[in-house]
Amino acid sequence: MQDTSKTIFKDNQTTHILRAFVLLVVLICQVGFSFGQTNTEIDSLKLVVSSSSISKDKAAAYSRLSWLHILQDVEKSIAYNDTAYTLYKELDDTIGLANTNYKYGVIERFRGNYTRAIDHMDESLKFYEKEKDTLWMANTFFQIGVIYSLLGDNEKSLKTFYSAVSNYESLGMTRHLGTVYNSIGIVQNDTGKFDDAIKSYQKAISINEQFNDSVNLPNALSNLAVVYLAQDRLDDALEYFEKARWIDLKTNNLWGLSKNSQNVGTVLIEQKKYEEAKRHLLEAYEIQKKNGYSTDIVETLTKLGVAHMELGDFKQSESYFLEALNIKSDSKRANQELNQFLAQLYKRTDRPQKALFYFEQAGAYKDSILNQENQEQINLLQSRFESERKDKEIAQQELSLAQQDSELKKKRNQNNFLIGMVLLSVFMAGFIWIWAQQKQKDKKQEILALKREHQISALEALIKGEEKERARIAQELHDGVNSELSAIKYKLSSALDNNQKSIAEAITLIDHSCQQVRAISHNLLPPSIENFDLLEAVRQYCETMNDSHAPEITFQHIGSPIAVSKQVETNIYRIIQELVLNAIKHADAKSIDVQIGYGEDQIQVSVEDDGKGYDVDYPNSDGIGLSNIESRIGFLQGEKDVISNEMGTSVTVAIDTKKLK
Repeated sequence: MQDTSKTIFKDNQTTHILRAFVLLVVLICQVGFSFGQTNTEIDSLKLVVSSSSISKDKAAAYSRLSWLHILQDVEKSIAYNDTAYTLYKELDDTIGLANTNYKYGVIERFRGNYTRAIDHMDESLKFYEKEKDTLWMANTFFQIGVIYSLLGDNEKSLKTFYSAVSNYESLGMTRHLGTVYNSIGIVQNDTGKFDDAIKSYQKAISINEQFNDSVNLPNALSNLAVVYLAQDRLDDALEYFEKARWIDLKTNNLWGLSKNSQNVGTVLIEQKKYEEAKRHLLEAYEIQKKNGYSTDIVETLTKLGVAHMELGDFKQSESYFLEALNIKSDSKRANQELNQFLAQLYKRTDRPQKALFYFEQAGAYKDSILNQENQEQINLLQSRFESERKDKEIAQQELSLAQQDSELKKKRNQNNFLIGMVLLSVFMAGFIWIWAQQKQKDKKQEILALKREHQISALEALIKGEEKERARIAQELHDGVNSELSAIKYKLSSALDNNQKSIAEAITLIDHSCQQVRAISHNLLPPSIENFDLLEAVRQYCETMNDSHAPEITFQHIGSPIAVSKQVETNIYRIIQELVLNAIKHADAKSIDVQIGYGEDQIQVSVEDDGKGYDVDYPNSDGIGLSNIESRIGFLQGEKDVISNEMGTSVTVAIDTKKLK
């Protein structure tokens, strides 16, 4: 069991520290951005947004708010960045658009959408390369390197990291190289190139020491210690964990101090220095308990339990293990380690049933970890496949462009030849035309004489024909139309004398029919859709319905409208129309709220009422209105979500505008 515990400690220690570093990489401050935000700064930016009339200032404020909220609220960060992007687009500010794409890339990396993250970073990189903005090229290369590292594409990761190094060096920005070399070391360590990783970490340490970087220096020291731990160089690992711990202590970095105290304790357990290990682990435990570091405290309690178990203090060991067991931790690996050592403790103290139970628990966590890792590997492979496919598509596009360029040159030469031939043909045609004109002059006199003779005969025939046609039309008017007009006059005179009431009623019916036709025509083809945009059409519709029906109908919209075709606007209008009519007819509602929201590549429509609701599992599928709604949503390739209970009904329709293109 002793060998097993060593394996578990070393594997988990390496995994936890590297994972912690990846998180810190995400938090690295790049030039022009800072994660050290304060509530004061956020409040001042919100004031700019609400009070400034200058679009450029508002765009910059939204952009900064997006960056400051990445760690607090990713969804809010996206919303702020969406607004900044819209404003920069209206201003045609290419620098602002490139910077918002950069932020989109970082946000998508946070969300695990690595392929989309690379797409956004590539968009920003194109602009920076075009503008020869070396600093932002370096920043973007660094971000892309991190993403490729997360994708497991170590070759591309290293390539882009070294591109970042080259750009930072050309600017003389040595301080930033510490962060990049630290990242390079992680990739090299992942690929088993320990000697290269050690050299990269040593470069990072040297640079961070040069600039007295107390944030990144302990991080690089810890990562170097991880490599030494993987190589069983325990004394070296202990030395660098101690150095990192000492810096965290001086800078009052409590999380770093607790983590590195835990790391020191782990190495001391590997060296069988259990009493000394207890002291460092207790220091970590006190900090973690005070600050609520739940996952870390489970790991520390487990290691304290191991130290006491190896010292033969089984009672205290069990106490630490059980305390850890009562703390909720999302780390499956930490829970597996805890159950593994509990099984070992109960085996040593001759309690086989408990030993078996916790051994099985550890096995269950192990299986869950393997399944999760397999799924993550599948996802990474899928992302890499998508990335490689995109690279191939780009290469094919470049080849196609080259072929098109060759074809254009060929066609240009052909066109030049044809133009020459056309000019020659025009010259020849002009010469022939002049010759033909002269020939025509010679014949005109002969033709004029012949025409005079023919004109006399033609005029005689024309006069006779006109006289005959006049007679025929006069006869038809007399015998046909005149008779019919007389008959109509007689009938109208009779109706006027005898049926004035009937005529009045007929006119009333005709007026009523006209009103109905106008109403039906308005519903079939509302003038507002043809003459205005969707928002104005819906606003007018809601106002009209509010005036003529009992429920109070309100309308609002959120975000900047997205341009779509009249056909799409008409379908959205029809969906809202059907939903409002359904609420009026069936819900017995007092109020109906209509809302249209615009986001990035999405239009969201919602209609809510406070009526009696219905069972969404058994809707009235025979209704024409519901059928129309479903067919229009299908045409728009949208998605519908319905929530209905005794408090009312909410119907939301989401439309991805990319699918409409």
